[in-house]
Amino acid sequence: MIDPVAEGIDPNPQSWEDIIWPISDRPNQSLNPVIYRQLRASYPDIDLSGELIQAFHYMLDMFDAPVDGCGIKKFLESWMKTNQARGVIRKEANQYFPILRGSD
Repeated sequence: MIDPVAEGIDPNPQSWEDIIWPISDRPNQSLNPVIYRQLRASYPDIDLSGELIQAFHYMLDMFDAPVDGCGIKKFLESWMKTNQARGVIRKEANQYFPILRGSD
């Protein structure tokens, strides 16, 4: 588990801009806004800001220590690809079984 207090980062960011990623090979920092826009274009079927916050909490809980920038990049790409696929499946499921409101 990564200790956010020891790393000097906020453990409860409210948006993707508030996330300070714990990085081992450079100062802790937030995600480049240009990269955020590229990720949004690459993964249109997910709530990117929400997924980044979830990925951040997962990293704090599951990683033993901060990793280098390359490791975080790989982690985030894997996280987004997995959740993009789930987003597509959810949309397809909604087509098969639409959520009907007031049909009781």
